[in-house]
Amino acid sequence: MSIGKTAGRFAVEHTRMIAVAMVGITLVLAVLAALPSIWPHRFAPLNSLKIDTDPENMLPTHEPVRVFHDRMKEIMSLNDMIVVGIVNEKNEAYGVFNPDSLKRIYALTEFVRGLRWRNPDEPSRREGVVEVDIIAPSMVDNVQSGGAGVVQFEWLMPQPPTTQEQALAIQRKALDLPFLRGTLVSEDGKAIALYLPITSKDISYRISNTIKQKLQNPSRLFPSEIGNLNDVLNKLIAARRDQGDGLIRRLWQVLSVETQQQLIQAEQHIDQWRQVISRREAASDNEEATDVLKDKARRLLQQRQSALEAFVGDLNAWMGQSASAPWRQPDEKMRNRLGSEGRQLLEGNDADLQAEQTFRLKRLWVEAALPKDIIPSRVATMKGDEAYHITGLPVAEDTFGVQMFKQMAISAPLAMLVIFLLMWFFFRSPFV
Repeated sequence: MSIGKTAGRFAVEHTRMIAVAMVGITLVLAVLAALPSIWPHRFAPLNSLKIDTDPENMLPTHEPVRVFHDRMKEIMSLNDMIVVGIVNEKNEAYGVFNPDSLKRIYALTEFVRGLRWRNPDEPSRREGVVEVDIIAPSMVDNVQSGGAGVVQFEWLMPQPPTTQEQALAIQRKALDLPFLRGTLVSEDGKAIALYLPITSKDISYRISNTIKQKLQNPSRLFPSEIGNLNDVLNKLIAARRDQGDGLIRRLWQVLSVETQQQLIQAEQHIDQWRQVISRREAASDNEEATDVLKDKARRLLQQRQSALEAFVGDLNAWMGQSASAPWRQPDEKMRNRLGSEGRQLLEGNDADLQAEQTFRLKRLWVEAALPKDIIPSRVATMKGDEAYHITGLPVAEDTFGVQMFKQMAISAPLAMLVIFLLMWFFFRSPFV
């Protein structure tokens, strides 16, 4: 008897065993698939599957049209773009060109400028937003005549305006430049677009998702807002020994034990990290040495990233809690360090502070504790009359891929459930 017939007969005669085995295998595969998503660093070997939704990769890398396309992009220093559109149709008189809207646009631009991180495969290189090529009101030149034979260059919006007249002056300057009319600024003044070039298309979803989270809660702390991680680690470890600034010692106490251990380990390897990065850059021509250093740099980078993400996660969790004493009752010196906004928030009662204000108050504590290491969050809220739209070809491709797999994760189990219910309805048994 053939193997196929034997297997078929065994399956027919042992339906219950086959069903149990299938359910067991499905559960095991589901757990193995979920572990890398829940703990990506701890179960990295299980995360070998890579989802690629880039239509460009449907062509071989050596395809002439693709080679020519890549070469032209390199010669002309072109990058794929993420576009953030800000529209204000509620302000019929001035659109986005009012002080409040421009203040939020300026703060958002400052945030996206820092969306850069080290490449896991090439730790000596950085990826993310290409800062020098950003097109935004605060990052483009206003070119105008400065007199006979003089051309004057200045930033279009070096600082957010404080009066309506200053906001309208920025609009007039932008509309006078053909390069900006209809691209950066709409002709009717209702919209402004931020053009964010990125190093590669596969990071577009990460960047766009970070921008969305920032718009939802501007006071939330992000890893990209940590300046020099080495300095932060040194200060935190000093606080662990009851040394250094009192505010930092308080922040150390709100961290979990696991996060503290990760930070201690990362601080112990700071010198090793510096040496590996410098040697990695110097050994670029030695392939064998480069591979060894690359692996070592990747492991150290993973450790540093884990510590940074844990640190930021703990601070965000703490900032979401109620601002109880001693955080609501600092001494006069600490009150002054919180600035006018912080002092104003401290004056209210606990019951008067909304969740967003509590988050903001504690964010000011973090900025006061690490003033040179945390990028200041310049606005307390992004809520206003503006509507934000994030688009661009890389975002469309990545969003399509993510949403497609989400729908598959929902529709496939639902289809199995419908089949199960139909079998139960027709045969009164799930094993037929």
